[in-house]
Amino acid sequence: MKNLTKNNTILLFILIIIITAIFVLFGISNFKKQYTTLSEEILFKEASAHYDNMINTRLWNSNHGGVYVLANKDLKPNPYLKDNHLYSKDDKLLIKINPAWMTKQISILSNKNSNYFYKITSLNPINPDNKADSFEEEALKFFDKNKEQRFYSKFEDDKFNFMGSLLVNQSCLKCHAQQGYKLGEVRGGLRISIPLGSYNQNIDLIEENSSLFIYIVIFFSILSIAVIVYFINTIYNKQNEIKILNNTLEDKVKNRTTQLNNMYENEKYLKDVLKLVANVNEMLLKSDSFRTIAKNSIDRLAQHKQYKFIWTGLYYENHFEQVYKSHNSNAFLNDELSQVALEAINTKKTIIHKIKKKNIEFNRRSEDIEASYNINIPYSYNKVMGVMTIYTDAKDGFKKEEINMLEQIINDVSISMNAQVHKQTILKMENDKIANYEETILAFVNIIEQRDTYTAGHTIRVAQYCKLIAKELKLKDAEIKKL
Repeated sequence: MKNLTKNNTILLFILIIIITAIFVLFGISNFKKQYTTLSEEILFKEASAHYDNMINTRLWNSNHGGVYVLANKDLKPNPYLKDNHLYSKDDKLLIKINPAWMTKQISILSNKNSNYFYKITSLNPINPDNKADSFEEEALKFFDKNKEQRFYSKFEDDKFNFMGSLLVNQSCLKCHAQQGYKLGEVRGGLRISIPLGSYNQNIDLIEENSSLFIYIVIFFSILSIAVIVYFINTIYNKQNEIKILNNTLEDKVKNRTTQLNNMYENEKYLKDVLKLVANVNEMLLKSDSFRTIAKNSIDRLAQHKQYKFIWTGLYYENHFEQVYKSHNSNAFLNDELSQVALEAINTKKTIIHKIKKKNIEFNRRSEDIEASYNINIPYSYNKVMGVMTIYTDAKDGFKKEEINMLEQIINDVSISMNAQVHKQTILKMENDKIANYEETILAFVNIIEQRDTYTAGHTIRVAQYCKLIAKELKLKDAEIKKL
């Protein structure tokens, strides 16, 4: 079934049904023929039984040399028989009944009182009443040509005609020797006709039943074909639906697998970015200058495999001043990319740009950068606007979560840079304060030492000795300065 197409399967079942129907129809036809043959055999046996009874009756008569019966108005002597009567002692007329005359009388009686017809006949009858009709002549000629055959039968209209041959035997010669009869020859035949009323009813019934069974077989064959075609179509349609469903499920599984892989890759990708965020934040805590922060943050971001180039710069006096980049050689953005960076500063919004010209100018020459997108994130440093540009070779560019994290990184870098500016300002103020304080102290020292030449330089020397002793004790610079 798996290797058969739907049409071939349907044709196979139709062929099986047709062959089965043919066998059944053949069986019905064969049964009808057998029944007809059996009915004909029954008719033949029935006629043969009548024939045998008549032959036995004739034989009994012949063996007794004929019989005599009292004459009556219905029984006449056989005019074609010599010595056909005699008188009894009491002078009563006795008529001789030989086998032929007995057959004639029984036939007349049967033909009158029943539907069965008897007749003794011959091609050369002595009695004209025994002249053969067309069937009888046909049968007698058949016996004449086929000496070994004793019976001949034929269906005619509403009766079954049967003819049995009459052979001359020794007892027949007692009466017919002078008529030229010879022992063993066929001198005539005994006809028996049986009505076909019951036979025809049975045949009609079997015909009706056979026709009914034939119609039933044809009907159920057509119905079976229709049902088989319907179920096969249903089965194959279901198989196609299951196949389509399986393919759909496979596609869904593949798509889901792809989605999960993409989600996994995306998660892994974002984890790497998040790791960079942590590294940059850790770096910010250890950086102590604006350029150090820029350098370290870009170096950390450049560790990402898909970040091909990173650049940051400050914009003032209508031009960019490069702060740091991820390549060692001097480089600057070409005009197209420079305009995008400037737009990010002017709008103070992050701008993602799809790269058309995949190059950046390095010392008046172009160097290809295998990147598909760049992101331009603006920031402020000491009241001056700057931008950090990051190039990626990711096919779909920057992810939404990635953009948020990068913006947060740049914001933290900006805060750290500005914090360093404030720190340097505060540190300068503290140094100025300490310097003023030291100058004031030294001024007081000079005033004191000018009053006593013996102690002149004492304060300076004490400070120097204190410093030397602290160094020998390996104290920290802050402690030494404090002492």
